[in-house]
Amino acid sequence: QPGTTVQEKIKKYDDIILKIQECEALLASATDKGQQIAADGSAADRNVITEQLQSLKQSLQNLRRTVEKQREQHEMAAAEHRKLAAELEEILDWLH
Repeated sequence: QPGTTVQEKIKKYDDIILKIQECEALLASATDKGQQIAADGSAADRNVITEQLQSLKQSLQNLRRTVEKQREQHEMAAAEHRKLAAELEEILDWLH
């Protein structure tokens, strides 16, 4: 979004990472319940439940990695902005 500062974007990524952590906790709980259900079901049921939970876990991990990578890129951009601002400040001081 135009007009959004780098710091605001970083904050949004932090918020997303928190949401992902909440999903990971829910998934851990669902995995426990899924294993209980699977224990009472057939081998086919067990396989389907395990496969679905693994797929969800993999998707969540991929999402988290992507978000963390994007956040890191914005952190690097923010650091570069700070460095350039400091250099500009030095030049302006020197000119005065």
